[in-house]
Amino acid sequence: MSRWMRATRFAKYFVVDKSNVFHKYMGRLITVLASLHIFSHFINFSYMARMDVDTMRSIGITGSLSAVEWMFTTVPGISGSLLAVILMLICTTATLSIRTSMYDFFSWMHWLWVPFCILASIHGLSAILEPPTAWLWIAAPFAMHIVQKISRSLESREKVLLSKSIQHSPSVLELQLLGKQMKNLPGQFLYICVPQLGSEWHPFTITSTPTSPEVCFHVEEKGDWTRSLHRLLGSPDQLGVVQQNIHLDQEGQPLMYVSGPYGAPSEQVFLYSHVLVIAAGMGATPFASVLKAIDETVDFNCGRAR
Repeated sequence: MSRWMRATRFAKYFVVDKSNVFHKYMGRLITVLASLHIFSHFINFSYMARMDVDTMRSIGITGSLSAVEWMFTTVPGISGSLLAVILMLICTTATLSIRTSMYDFFSWMHWLWVPFCILASIHGLSAILEPPTAWLWIAAPFAMHIVQKISRSLESREKVLLSKSIQHSPSVLELQLLGKQMKNLPGQFLYICVPQLGSEWHPFTITSTPTSPEVCFHVEEKGDWTRSLHRLLGSPDQLGVVQQNIHLDQEGQPLMYVSGPYGAPSEQVFLYSHVLVIAAGMGATPFASVLKAIDETVDFNCGRAR
């Protein structure tokens, strides 16, 4: 979605590069509002348990239930209790310590958003106070996300050949891929999934130019997953080309899946006449592609480029 928005006039009005920050703020807001909602219902259930029959009938409720029965024998109570448990699991496993040390666990726990949305849609089916409306807010984003996941799954099934893995230093590995037809712009990034290392997807900046026959990216060893990737495809003790022309792993399965390209702020560098580039370490990778593209496309003899 952000890849499409970036290429349209919407990019002027929506800061698509801050979508992850927006996601975190919305998650915190949902947690705070849900906590207030739960606290209010605890008070409401105890209040409704003391209502007389006539008052209950006036708001469309027949019969008399205790606070515990309201919570665990009704559709709003059961679905609300499950929603509270799911929200607690999502929040507690999304902390920085869990994300960095047990990323797979964090990722799978975040998939609880699916039953969360389903339960939220049926939470008000009893229509005790008003007709349910949650599904109206959930349906469109839910459908868009599912379409995006299906699209990535289909896109990533394209066969990819690891043309070369080059160990530039003990901590930096370059991977060059063939077979993935990308129409990328300088500075964009892709996601890769290596089945031998798990089901998680990791983003890497494309360091090759759009005209290059190979899609290249550099991987710095900074965590458990990148360390495992270095051990699988590189060799810290051997600089230069380590492996080449690999399509399948030892079990006959595809070595890796690739999805992309995806937009990044640096892709808009050619919209400006003057550009100041500041980067250090692996943060320089987006500008490797940009500088290569400038070298290929700009005529430095014209007198205007320098």
